[in-house]
Amino acid sequence: MRKSFTFFLLIALCGALHAQNPKKFLGPWEFTTETGAPGYETGVMDISKESVITSFTDNSFEYPSDWVKFENDTLKFDFFVDGTMVNCFLLVKDKTHLTGFAEWDSGETVLNLTKEKE
Repeated sequence: MRKSFTFFLLIALCGALHAQNPKKFLGPWEFTTETGAPGYETGVMDISKESVITSFTDNSFEYPSDWVKFENDTLKFDFFVDGTMVNCFLLVKDKTHLTGFAEWDSGETVLNLTKEKE
């Protein structure tokens, strides 16, 4: 009985550690939006454990996140774009795709991300 309990506890801990593993998010991801403002529809999000740096295709600025939080298969972060706070959350779809939303005070858009080839 004791061995069974230890085994199940070990399995549960391994599952919890895997669920909090941010590795599946890390690296550069190309993104597109369905309803982004002109000039902000495509770009790259470079995700690290400490921040997300977003750049848009039509300008040369980089927008770092204020914070990042990894929860299970979800990544949450926010950043300022031209003085406007943008709140984002992304979900793991598969090894090469993320999906999610970007929300700001006057709107929301769907985000679709594809892992850049290394």
